[in-house]
Amino acid sequence: MYFLRSLCIGLIALVLMGALSQAQEIGHIKVEGTSTMHNWNAQSDAIKGSVKINGSELAGYVDIPANSFKSESGAMDKNMFTALKAQQYPEITYKFLIGRLIGMNDKQYTTFETKGDITIAGVKRTITMPFELKKLSDNRIEITGHYKLKMTDYGITIPKFLFGMVKTGDTVEVSWDWVKG
Repeated sequence: MYFLRSLCIGLIALVLMGALSQAQEIGHIKVEGTSTMHNWNAQSDAIKGSVKINGSELAGYVDIPANSFKSESGAMDKNMFTALKAQQYPEITYKFLIGRLIGMNDKQYTTFETKGDITIAGVKRTITMPFELKKLSDNRIEITGHYKLKMTDYGITIPKFLFGMVKTGDTVEVSWDWVKG
């Protein structure tokens, strides 16, 4: 009886630990752009991936479901998912190839620069992307950064509306805040 009780308590503890480790990961990514009518943005909280730090070495990957971005307009979301070819290419990915330490700020933030493969709408490009890493008091890490890219570099046709009178700008800025536990 004691063994069965200990086993049940152990299983409950494992389930709770799993739930806590899942809850420790919080991510937010925002894409901001322009159009001839107004500025726009879309956001997602569905960042998943892995980051490993070994001294000044960095390895990892990030996956974001292409259809997880939401704007203020359902019609814009639909056009965005079409432009991203989200049905055919459901994930936006970034895989670190090389990561290196490039600076520290008051020993609170550490700046890394990564070279990696980003894949958007099925098109893969190798880019160099800086970001900041901060170790939090509870041993989690916060990863923040921003990066500008051109949609046409990834085969995305610039969205147009009202017979071409309203056009979206080609350059967008992507910013993120991701806490890993």
